[in-house]
Amino acid sequence: MTIEAPQYGKTRERLMRDPIVVRMAADLLTTPLKDLTHSDGHPRFSFMLSASKTFAARGGTGATHVGAVAEAVLHLVKMAHADAAKNSVEEVEPRHGQTTSEQL
Repeated sequence: MTIEAPQYGKTRERLMRDPIVVRMAADLLTTPLKDLTHSDGHPRFSFMLSASKTFAARGGTGATHVGAVAEAVLHLVKMAHADAAKNSVEEVEPRHGQTTSEQL
């Protein structure tokens, strides 16, 4: 269980809407999560440092909590992976009543 201050979560949520963080997440979509996280899913310290440095170098501001940028980026990457997995399942298993390309 992770204990965090409420403001930390608010910072992470705000960062997830930041265009710089969104682009950083897009840049990492093909990077294996195991390279960025520990086995419990939390960001590696080296990734936290790299994410914060990249965010600042690209003009980002307001990342007041250590690891907040890395966690925001990881959350977006994980959401994109989940969406991609959901879409691939929907392609394999069409919804009831949908016509597939094989039926045409």
